[in-house]
Amino acid sequence: MPERLKANGDVFLENRYLSLCVTPLGAEMQYLRTSDGSDLLWHGDEVIWSGRAPVLFPIVGRAPDDTIANGTHTAKWPSTGLPDAAHYCAKKTADMCRHILRDTAQTRAVYPYAFSLTLIHRLQGQTLSVEAEINNLGPQAMPFDFGFHPAFCWPLPGINPSANSDVKHHISLQAGYNPDRVLLDQGLLRHGAVPGPFVGGDLELETSLFEEGALVFARKCACTALRCAQRTRAEIRFLTFA
Repeated sequence: MPERLKANGDVFLENRYLSLCVTPLGAEMQYLRTSDGSDLLWHGDEVIWSGRAPVLFPIVGRAPDDTIANGTHTAKWPSTGLPDAAHYCAKKTADMCRHILRDTAQTRAVYPYAFSLTLIHRLQGQTLSVEAEINNLGPQAMPFDFGFHPAFCWPLPGINPSANSDVKHHISLQAGYNPDRVLLDQGLLRHGAVPGPFVGGDLELETSLFEEGALVFARKCACTALRCAQRTRAEIRFLTFA
């Protein structure tokens, strides 16, 4: 089925297994659905959190005093990220769309660098791949950080949570990694790390895990494959992330 493009620039892709909507504002996914209409992404309820799958650039998380500095440049970092961060759709096919963000006068007032950020969303069978390419278009070194922040539904579609361990969700890390956890203080990383909750590379999800905020793990323990799944049914696999 050919992709469709709304008047506001939203791009719709679809194949026999998945359908996807990407908005030009931040090239953020708005929904990812299975062929039976089940949502895999959080729906963006503003009462709780309006995001769905924001792309984090050029910093991840908050900045101290909400201010970024490099050399003589300082600027307040907006809580909503880079201003004027609308990507334009440079290419679209039935199963792929490419969005590009270029620096503007508004972005340079906060982040004083010339850059391009390209995001490619592609449906391939039962797989969604998302690629990012960042280019420094200026003469000086360009410090940046980058992160994907997709919010997937919990529980996954078709699963009814219960006390039975067979239907609980597990996060499994490649090669049995047990990464240390870094705690947060008002959205900022604390110094040092504490032992994380993984055992043999496996973590059983419980709401109590998030009483102290998001789970953040030490980078030195990053791996290249992650699996989020209910033991015998639905699952989401993440490959080549770090």
